[in-house]
Amino acid sequence: MIDRPSRGRRSFLRTSAASLLGGAIASAAPSQQATRCSKHLLIRGGTVLTLDPAVGDFATADVLIEGTRIAEIKPNIRPSGDVIDARGMVVIPGLVDAHRHSWQAMFRRAIANADFQAYSDFANALIPAMRPEDVYVAHLLSDLGAVHAGITCVLDYSHVTKTTEMADAAVRGHLDSGLRAVYAYAAPRLAMPSPFPGDLLRIQRQFFSTADHLVTLRIGGALDTAMFALARQAGVGIHCDGVYGMKTAFRPDATPTLVEMANAGALGPDVTLIHATGANEDLLPVLARHRVSLALAPTSDATLRGLGDSVTPIQRVIDAGMIDRTGLSTDVETSLSGDLFTQMRAVFMVQRLFANKRWSEGGTAPATMSVRDVLRMATVGGATANGLIDKVGTLTPGKEADIVLLRADDFSVGPLNNAAAAVVIAGSPDLVDTVIVGGQIRKQRGRLVRRDAARILADAERSRDFLARVTGIWRRDDVIA
Repeated sequence: MIDRPSRGRRSFLRTSAASLLGGAIASAAPSQQATRCSKHLLIRGGTVLTLDPAVGDFATADVLIEGTRIAEIKPNIRPSGDVIDARGMVVIPGLVDAHRHSWQAMFRRAIANADFQAYSDFANALIPAMRPEDVYVAHLLSDLGAVHAGITCVLDYSHVTKTTEMADAAVRGHLDSGLRAVYAYAAPRLAMPSPFPGDLLRIQRQFFSTADHLVTLRIGGALDTAMFALARQAGVGIHCDGVYGMKTAFRPDATPTLVEMANAGALGPDVTLIHATGANEDLLPVLARHRVSLALAPTSDATLRGLGDSVTPIQRVIDAGMIDRTGLSTDVETSLSGDLFTQMRAVFMVQRLFANKRWSEGGTAPATMSVRDVLRMATVGGATANGLIDKVGTLTPGKEADIVLLRADDFSVGPLNNAAAAVVIAGSPDLVDTVIVGGQIRKQRGRLVRRDAARILADAERSRDFLARVTGIWRRDDVIA
């Protein structure tokens, strides 16, 4: 069972939240444990892309879910419970976001034209004003937006935790959303006193005492051996900013540090490096040998000038054989889209752009990546980067039932000629018909399965208005700026 906070902390969260958010925390959904049930659910007649070579793909097949897990995948399974008619749909593993900052969700696209410095100024102005109730509703909103977009798992790099109450509010937002989330506990991105990293073990005891939660724990931070040792003492994975290979506007060249850590045996499959812009051709093979994972952020790198050379290093990932260890990520919704369809198309186009450019200049061009390669990054690669490939990332009997059904009979998609291309090239959140997380339906017939969705959005608007008023970082007139 999930340990509960002390009476005093619980009272603080509920009282402070109620004053702004109409009691959102106090009346939150039951814990993720309580929403699970042991029943049979059959997904019938869809085009099934399992992304598991041992299982294969099916032009038409059924997927049987028993409780929280996938039980069987094959044509013509005899129904023994509820049935979802998936005819005209593509059935895929849930998409996995390998890195986002959920606490900023109430300011989606508020600074769409920002570079990295402007983003930093915006985020640094927010952090001192943020309260636990703001953190809670932001995480809940971000998660529900992910579910709507067919994302069943997110890695939340939570660099807002200036107090223990902020950490608790973030975790509770994830718990109440019904999404599979990885909470990467991190220090505030603004230099200020905080309980990081010493509070890691307290968070683990309070919220993650067993291994069967939808929400799991990692640590987010710098390339620091002491922090790595603490994470490994706690048995949790590590996410680090990995803008390496060249000097950037905000971080020195980390290549020597990474090589030194690799030589010392400090890198391993529990480490995921974010961005990886500017990575030279010699470094990625070193990381591949140590089974390090990557979380690329294609649109963030290109938009927020200052992140290395602004080019996501997809070709070097391919050359190093790291596709299945490399996930895609949305990064910051303050400027960027929160869906992975955008990221898939971006990484697909970046790789082809540079491959075609080399060809047009008479050079030896690398092979262009396929839409299936891209879909593997958004599922298998993301699950590996988040430390969850044993649970999710493929449609494999025995794994957790994180499944997405995307309509392929829509006028923007049909007739269906290539299922992977329908997802990667034509996919959008509005085409996501059904989302299942851990065997539970979270979106059905194109709508979130929640009675409080409108209230959550209204709570987020109230939180935004409060933060805008006390910081001055946004005005109502900016809507038409």
